[in-house]
Amino acid sequence: MAILKKIQDSEHPSDQRHLVMPSFSFSTDDSSPVAGALAQMIVDAWTNGPFVGGGVNVLHLGDALRDRNANNLPSATARQTATAYIQTTVGLDITNAVVITEQEHNNDYIMQSGNEVVLVLPDQNRVTNVNAANILETAKFLMACTPNGI
Repeated sequence: MAILKKIQDSEHPSDQRHLVMPSFSFSTDDSSPVAGALAQMIVDAWTNGPFVGGGVNVLHLGDALRDRNANNLPSATARQTATAYIQTTVGLDITNAVVITEQEHNNDYIMQSGNEVVLVLPDQNRVTNVNAANILETAKFLMACTPNGI
């Protein structure tokens, strides 16, 4: 289970190999505004409501983030939506974000570009009620568990 990055094989210049990318998770410390905003992204994806920002206007955020192309890779819509959310709502200057599912992570997701920032959306079946009063704290908790969280 990993996120892999394609790199040039130094021993065989015409070939590429896969490098396992390090995984990390965020602290659930309330002093981190980024952690809180990323936890909110999880909640917003789970509740699948609208998102408008950064030139993106989608009716269902979760569906847009999980949209896949014919090769079963994150679509242009998925990439644009993830990047716009990270830029406008989280407040980070990221050029190419993508959100993958836990299943995609478990199947060794391969990064599609060198500047791709890959976030893992926790499976919604890990929570009993996405409308619970403590859902944001639940999302923060899952973020602290690799690979369960963004």
